[in-house]
Amino acid sequence: MVDHNKSDVYSKLRMLAAQNPREARTWFCQMLDTNSPELDEVLRSAAGLGEGRVRQLMANAIRLRFDKDRLIPHLLKYSSG
Repeated sequence: MVDHNKSDVYSKLRMLAAQNPREARTWFCQMLDTNSPELDEVLRSAAGLGEGRVRQLMANAIRLRFDKDRLIPHLLKYSSG
């Protein structure tokens, strides 16, 4: 069954996280580095009923960032679900 509430980008990230977590993390970090428009889609999808593996991957990537201040507006938008 397809979940139409999830973005295609999130679905791809979720599938990649199951197959190759390192590559998924690299892709998510690239979204963070470039301030990609896809970043909001992924965060919105993860804030809902995000899969644990993807949420953990995203949390670890954010935790290790040196420029967390730049990410605060994005994270606040979706932190309350």
